Amino acid sequence: MVYFIIFVIVIIALVASFSKKKRERERPPKSSDFKVEIISDTKDGGGMINDYQPPILNVAQKTIDDLNLLLSLYKKQEWPDWEKETNNLVKKLNNNAKDSVCPYCSATLDFKAVRVRKCPGCGEQMVAKKGYFLTTDRALKYKEQTEILAENKTAHRQLDNALLNAQNTKLNNYNNGWGLCQFYWDLAIAFENSAIFYDQQDEKGYSFWDKSWGYYNKTALAEGEIRHNFKFAVSRTPQLVYCEAQHFEKRAKHSARESQKNKMLEAALYTYARFFAEAVHFNDFYLSKSTIIKRCKELIGELKINNNQLNEIFEKAQPCNSKLTADDKEKLNLIKCEIEHDQPL
Repeated sequence: MVYFIIFVIVIIALVASFSKKKRERERPPKSSDFKVEIISDTKDGGGMINDYQPPILNVAQKTIDDLNLLLSLYKKQEWPDWEKETNNLVKKLNNNAKDSVCPYCSATLDFKAVRVRKCPGCGEQMVAKKGYFLTTDRALKYKEQTEILAENKTAHRQLDNALLNAQNTKLNNYNNGWGLCQFYWDLAIAFENSAIFYDQQDEKGYSFWDKSWGYYNKTALAEGEIRHNFKFAVSRTPQLVYCEAQHFEKRAKHSARESQKNKMLEAALYTYARFFAEAVHFNDFYLSKSTIIKRCKELIGELKINNNQLNEIFEKAQPCNSKLTADDKEKLNLIKCEIEHDQPL
């Protein structure tokens, strides 16, 4: 009996010890558990503790003024109901549009506008849009207008998100892991999408387009380079460069002059090459490589770029903060060859 009691006590003690160790393993770590090790210092005196500790950062007053300007313009704007605008587009293109009337000869039909049909009276093809019949010409205009509305809707959403993120980053004293890099990037996106709706120029003549990626994206890239040099685990540089290429394409679409449009498309092609250089360097293809290769081929055809010119573009493409290794260059050359040829290698 005594031995049995001793055995039970030992078992209880072992179970209690095991449970204590398990609780210790599962509890959240305390700051005192870590050894503080300063790896490098930033220009403004902050430091790297363990993997990363964002420093307290200061932002120039002009940058805050830019954010306040964008917020003020955004609040003054009367934003439409994009879905309602799309639904009302048929009536704008044809005030007399009806669900069972031919848009050519005005004959009353015994069927509704649910698909493409030929008018039994005049024999013309009628296209059904939003429950109404349109002529083929107006159907093409409807397609063009809906694409513009969809782009504006996307631009409005991106502008809304960028301004919200910028405000949140500012309220958190820019200490969100990527700090000023994220802040400047959000400002770049905000200026870009603001330019679509209400472009302006400052006292030095810089437009919103200029300030978006001519200034703020470059600043974001420089800030991202600092984070990378401090051994931050993930680089967002390929993503930033890709967004810059998209900016040039968007700016080309909104360019009034053909020469300006081509200049922006050339900049887009070069920036896509830079994206590939960054992506192979960081091994970070966060987007479909085949999709961007296809777009590069389209740009080459539109701009009439020959292989020698393409070689020059790719030779100039280098990562922002370092040189390509021999292995990187080989990978980049394979991508260039795939762009040059119709079929993937």
